[in-house]
Amino acid sequence: MKSIINIAQVRIISDYLVITVGKKEYRFRVRELSPRLAVASDEEINDFEVSPSGYGIHWRKIDEDISLEALLENKSV
Repeated sequence: MKSIINIAQVRIISDYLVITVGKKEYRFRVRELSPRLAVASDEEINDFEVSPSGYGIHWRKIDEDISLEALLENKSV
């Protein structure tokens, strides 16, 4: 399945999840995204992968998934 979201980069900076899509950067407060992410250790929060389809991010150690499509649809530009 080919991704419709062209994710260039995903980073955790301070208490923000920072996603670069194309040439735009989006920032989301971690504590507003997920209670699990909000209490995760640095090791847990930095151990993530973008799904092969590009539709989400998965944190294996805390068993958390976030849909990028939903995040970007609800983000004010």
